[in-house]
Amino acid sequence: MNIFRQLAETCIRMLAKVRRFYEVFVAPPKTYRSPRRSRVLIFDASWTDLLLLFLKPWTPEILHLRQECINVPCLLRAALNRNFWNGDMVTAYIDAFIRCVQPDLIITLIDNDVRFYTLSQRHPRLKTVVVQNAWRDDWTLQGLRLAAANGALQASCMCFLGANIEAEYRKLVSCETIRVGQIKNNLVPKTVFSATKQTIGFVSQYRHPDTSGTILQWHLFPWQKFFEEPDTIVLTFLKDYAARTNRNLLVLANPTAMLDPLHCEEAYFRRLLGDGYDFFAPQDTLDSCAKTDACEVVVSIDSTLGLEAVARGNRAALFYIRSEICNLPDSRFGWPAEYADDGPFWSNVPDPAIFERIMDFLFAASDSEWRETLRQHNFERIMEYDPGNTRFKQLLTDILGPTPFD
Repeated sequence: MNIFRQLAETCIRMLAKVRRFYEVFVAPPKTYRSPRRSRVLIFDASWTDLLLLFLKPWTPEILHLRQECINVPCLLRAALNRNFWNGDMVTAYIDAFIRCVQPDLIITLIDNDVRFYTLSQRHPRLKTVVVQNAWRDDWTLQGLRLAAANGALQASCMCFLGANIEAEYRKLVSCETIRVGQIKNNLVPKTVFSATKQTIGFVSQYRHPDTSGTILQWHLFPWQKFFEEPDTIVLTFLKDYAARTNRNLLVLANPTAMLDPLHCEEAYFRRLLGDGYDFFAPQDTLDSCAKTDACEVVVSIDSTLGLEAVARGNRAALFYIRSEICNLPDSRFGWPAEYADDGPFWSNVPDPAIFERIMDFLFAASDSEWRETLRQHNFERIMEYDPGNTRFKQLLTDILGPTPFD
């Protein structure tokens, strides 16, 4: 009986591996040209456009890891390796791609991908650089925690939004670190802008619900509870507040709204708000930043865009109420540091009375009072601001030397 059970388990494992091979390597589109040799390899094509603003002079090669494209020559090289079938097929493919490109630097904006932190063990000659691209909570670091418990994770250098999250990553990854802020945000100049007076800009985090109607955030939540309930609480207050104080309410749509041909996001807010507000669909994330600069006060529910606005000196109300609604303590404002449940410009508590106090302060405070408030509460430890990305550019120069155009 045990023999049959072992045989059945072996067959199940083999079928799972064949299915995995099909999904990862057979189903996606193919390219039959070997990757170019380059001094720079971008690990994971997500946010590639942002990295190319800095790396284009080195004509980097890109390693696609989300089934966008499979490089057949690299796949064949990986399949000839015994480890491809005995171990992790994707890791073998990654290693084959790296050997083809022969880079000096491998860089990624996906700061919670465990696979990246194992590259230095197998390719010790290469420099590996991680750039944090968004605010993180404990759930997004769970994969790193599990991997760190089973072996050392390494990188040459990690670039962080601020000191608070840097301290958390240092517990998990062996690396040099620098604080650069958000490199996209640093591209937006901190100038004296003329905000549209009496305008409240609400930052949308809309995500179209999948067929299951759920979202996985360490626990499985109904889409309505995770997105719609916090939005409803904040927007109900904002609509009433804007009407009572004679102010304009503007919904700043997700930058992906332009890829929403059915206008689902716009319909979602129309259902929640009815009328009496404006809707702005940005062309890209930099367009979103420019529009937040044009609002007198920005309101955000745990969005990185809200933090970016504050880092540039804008006034913003940061309502991290999802942490209480969904019982996610690591989604509180300022995590992993300990902040009070509410303060001059933030709240973890879904309380309209607190919202009103915060909004009144943001509209009434002088510029010097606002700057002093940020200083007193050490906002720079959450997200720094480095106009022009001088620190990140210096890191690239230290690794690669002057750009080829210099």
